[in-house]
Amino acid sequence: MAVSFAHPLPWHEAQWRQVRAWAESGRTPHAVLLAGAPGLGKEAFARRLAHALLCTSPGAPDTPCGTCASCRMMGQGAHPDYVELTPEEAGKPLRVDAIRELTAHLALRSAMGRRKVVLIHPAEAMNRSAANALLKTLEEPQGESVLLLVSHVPSRLPATVRSRCQRLSFRAPPHGVAKSWLVGHLSEPGDADRFLKLSGGAPLAALAVARSEALEGMGKVEEGVSALLASQADPVAVAESWGKLGAAEVCRWCWHLGADAVRAWASKSRAGDAALKPAGVRPKPGKAADIRVLFEIMDFCLDSRRTLDAGISLSQPLVLDTLASLWARAGGERADGARFPEERA
Repeated sequence: MAVSFAHPLPWHEAQWRQVRAWAESGRTPHAVLLAGAPGLGKEAFARRLAHALLCTSPGAPDTPCGTCASCRMMGQGAHPDYVELTPEEAGKPLRVDAIRELTAHLALRSAMGRRKVVLIHPAEAMNRSAANALLKTLEEPQGESVLLLVSHVPSRLPATVRSRCQRLSFRAPPHGVAKSWLVGHLSEPGDADRFLKLSGGAPLAALAVARSEALEGMGKVEEGVSALLASQADPVAVAESWGKLGAAEVCRWCWHLGADAVRAWASKSRAGDAALKPAGVRPKPGKAADIRVLFEIMDFCLDSRRTLDAGISLSQPLVLDTLASLWARAGGERADGARFPEERA
């Protein structure tokens, strides 16, 4: 996520303590894997770390001076010893040619006479050939080069790559910390809890949702789901109405709605989680068939998003048709076509 902040993010204290420990021991790793869910600020952390590593007069490992020639070039996006690799288009792979060019660059002498720093994100976007090409650089680092690999799904990286990196793990901060930060960046602070709920507690993901048109898409998905659960809409028509949103976005909101409905089922509550506030009918608690379908919906959403994020082509109409059909099944029809009776108090 290309968001920059003047100061370290408040939930990164543990990670910066680790960086300071490396610096104090004189053992800064030549390769670091920054791993965690999207929206936790891993890229912002990596860029600040790169800035500090290249600074000639850092106040601390997390505090570049901001005034030296190196810092000025970083601020202008023109530092000759800093390379940032990312796919040309979202969802596309990082190919082997880009890694080969990087290897050739690292073999050259540093323009500033210090180290070189490389940021690769998301690292799991490397195809197999690219990952294998990077492996040689990880095994035989050039000079004082430092490679920073940001990954949302580190399990997709080859074990040989992961094993040659020092890992920094990022997790969602405590709710109070996330909310306090998010409130300071929202025009309507009262929505902070809702955005955090929708983003799995990841503050930057919550901010991105708040600043985008995503909520309009969420409303359209909720409307369709509610109609399907109430048997008031045709699954094919609902799937077509979701077409402009894209399969990845629909899967995102359907997963949240499914998780919300599961929580409602588990708590035996008809109200569900007020943070999502979908209109209309929800699956009623206590129906064994419903809960099985809800988990099927969530699994399907996760599998589809992982496939799409990996750059693998999927038939978007087929994904949307399948989701609409699953939600229709979650409405409570039994195998014989009869409806489940309303839950009795």
